Amino acid sequence: MHYLGPFVVFGALQIAEHNDMHVSADAYRSLIEALRDDRIDLERAIASEDLQEDLPQLLRKAVA
Repeated sequence: MHYLGPFVVFGALQIAEHNDMHVSADAYRSLIEALRDDRIDLERAIASEDLQEDLPQLLRKAVA
């Protein structure tokens, strides 16, 4: 089993108050879909200290 770095959402209470939760929710959805579709660089994801911040660099483009 491989363990990935954390998906961090800082200031979650403030995000909920300002209705900006969709930004983190969309990023988390992208992470889950990338894991499902094998579109993520797992070696780099394992080394990541913050998956949300590093996610754009970890994703591989979908093969058509």
